[in-house]
Amino acid sequence: DAIMPGQPGLANVACEYEGSEPGMQYCIDTIANPDEHPVIMKIRGPYETTYHCIRCRFRHVCMACARHCHGRHAVKVNFKLRHYADTCECCEHDCCNIRWSNIRHEFDKYALKEEDRHVSIAQCQDVLDGLYEDIEERRGGLPLTSKQKE
Repeated sequence: DAIMPGQPGLANVACEYEGSEPGMQYCIDTIANPDEHPVIMKIRGPYETTYHCIRCRFRHVCMACARHCHGRHAVKVNFKLRHYADTCECCEHDCCNIRWSNIRHEFDKYALKEEDRHVSIAQCQDVLDGLYEDIEERRGGLPLTSKQKE
């Protein structure tokens, strides 16, 4: 119950959000190859901290989703041996707002470089260029429509 140095609430000042800590930016179970990502492996390890969201009735919610998607819900913490078949239930539903995707990844490469965490108009073409292969793959080689060519 001791006070920790730098603990929020010690001084009458606004708390500043410095962004997500490493590995907590996206739903852990939607990141490509999470078990090959050193930061994720350090967070998870053989024993995993997950959460049970009482409001949503999700029994297995990853740390990132518990903070971002269920931050104002009542949750219970689970400390358990990691079972690889257990995946975050949040990312399987529409309530997940931090699901990883190629689009978010490309966007964040530029946004996180900026102090205000925004992508400028001048950077939009760079983001689209980074997404070109993903867009082409989704289109499946179909020819562009006349509107797309414009």
